[in-house]
Amino acid sequence: MNDTIVSILRGGFTRVERTLLDTGQVESVYQMRRSFQQAMEDEFRQVVEEATGRKVIAYMSSIHVDPDLAVELFVLEPLEVGDESASDSPDQDAASTDGGDPG
Repeated sequence: MNDTIVSILRGGFTRVERTLLDTGQVESVYQMRRSFQQAMEDEFRQVVEEATGRKVIAYMSSIHVDPDLAVELFVLEPLEVGDESASDSPDQDAASTDGGDPG
């Protein structure tokens, strides 16, 4: 069942964060990011819920310093049994059509 969305972001540290990291202030960057993620959680959840049409039941986020990575993880509410149509993505439908014959 598709109930997890994972986004991995590369190279996302700001200039301020990079300066702190370069001077050994790793924990300061972790704390700053945690504060930002907590402040933005409702907005992040809303974006994913609108995009998927499903409720987000859990949101988790973390960063990794070297290499510079961030991960955003969203767990979606399970689909009702027999509700297979909600798991079909529009991209799958678009990929399965040939778009017609141009000639």
